[in-house]
Amino acid sequence: MDELTRLTPLQEQIIDKSIENINRKLIAGFRNRRIAPSQNEKPGIKTDIKNTLNSSTARDAMEVANRGSMWKEMIQKSFSHGISSIATLKFDSEFQVHGGKIVSGAEVPKSAGVYVVYDNDGKIRYIGDSNNISKRWTAGHLNEHKQKKTASENYKLAKEFEDGCTVKVINCDSVETAAALEASLIKEVLNSNDHDLVNKKEELKNKQGTRSNTEAKKIKDSLGSKIDITVGAAFEGLKHGGWNVLEVIITQSVIILKEELIDFYKTKKNNFKIRISRLLKRIYEILKQQLLNVKELAKGVFEFILNALSKAISQIYQLAKNIFDLGYAAWNLYKGKDTLSKAELIEKITSTIVLTANTVFWSSIDLSLESALSSFTGPLSPFIAAIISAMGFGITSHYLSSIVPKIVDLIVGYHEETRINLRESAKKIIETSDLNISLVNSLESYSYSTLGLMTDIKDHEAILDTVSDRKVIIRSKVSF
Repeated sequence: MDELTRLTPLQEQIIDKSIENINRKLIAGFRNRRIAPSQNEKPGIKTDIKNTLNSSTARDAMEVANRGSMWKEMIQKSFSHGISSIATLKFDSEFQVHGGKIVSGAEVPKSAGVYVVYDNDGKIRYIGDSNNISKRWTAGHLNEHKQKKTASENYKLAKEFEDGCTVKVINCDSVETAAALEASLIKEVLNSNDHDLVNKKEELKNKQGTRSNTEAKKIKDSLGSKIDITVGAAFEGLKHGGWNVLEVIITQSVIILKEELIDFYKTKKNNFKIRISRLLKRIYEILKQQLLNVKELAKGVFEFILNALSKAISQIYQLAKNIFDLGYAAWNLYKGKDTLSKAELIEKITSTIVLTANTVFWSSIDLSLESALSSFTGPLSPFIAAIISAMGFGITSHYLSSIVPKIVDLIVGYHEETRINLRESAKKIIETSDLNISLVNSLESYSYSTLGLMTDIKDHEAILDTVSDRKVIIRSKVSF
């Protein structure tokens, strides 16, 4: 295959990162677009494109990554609050209303949640949800009741508000989980004959338009047993991983197309048949590689789960992917530590540090750039921010790639020198130990020799003592 004419490494890096950033936002926009058009829109491709572009922001990409947190909350509440049925539901707080005012009970929460209105006979009269329950009651229900009463009209809950009622509240982390729980409870109560609801319409019954309600409907449809909601979360996690694979495939395919266009622009070679064949072959290889490689699928599932477990990580949606990449790179470095040369080790460590750190930083900057540009560039702000963050990523990566290797080289070099010194010291210790062992063996032989000599000396002394005794006896006999 002919080598393609390319741009400079810095230019390639900036363009490739721009493609990746824009593609990520467009896919998030497609996933977050309105499924059903609004009343003023006509269904069709044009409407889909418009809704996709309107949802292609860093915040939308963050919401896509953070959907795991919704499922986590519902799984937790299925165990802690018994949300599968109104009969087993445990509320977080309650307050009482009488004479059109809140008269007692806990402070009305200012967070998202679901509330259930019970009349004096203990019958459920109304089930609602809100992203701010306090505001919904003060500026909503009670204020509307007051205005209706002033106009000599009856509010839908006028009797309950005047005669007295108890409002029980369950707190939720998001509007999606609140909407799902509200819809599930309304459906259950409507199917029973024990209560007479004022709001008789089943929520989230049919296909939804807004993405928020679409996600809420998925959760509502899974709100049966604990197993049902867990299976629903697992399915959403796998689907998120599948979208992650698709994002990689599209990004790499666009980059390949970009390389062909640049080569055509620079060389002016009009061999389109060869180009199309080469393009399709390269895209086919990407498809085969991604569909056979479970790493990207696992990364998407990991991101879904990690964002569900940690609100702090979910604030920077790209961080979860980077943690996976960092761990994967660290594992590969560990596995290859004994076979990599010093130069290869420095290159891999540098790549891991530079790319991971830069991706985290510029992904977090992306959201701020969008907000700053929105008043000047309008709907184009997400894409302009994506290009600016790509430029920042490319430039900082370029310069860091010339600085970090020197630092890593010093660390690795010092580590290598220390390892060599330790090895030499170990050799000296071993040599010294060998000498000590030889010396001990020599001393042992010397000890045995000395012991033998001492034995011989004692034997000689004994002989001499015997001879001496005989001489004394002979002398005594002679003297007599």
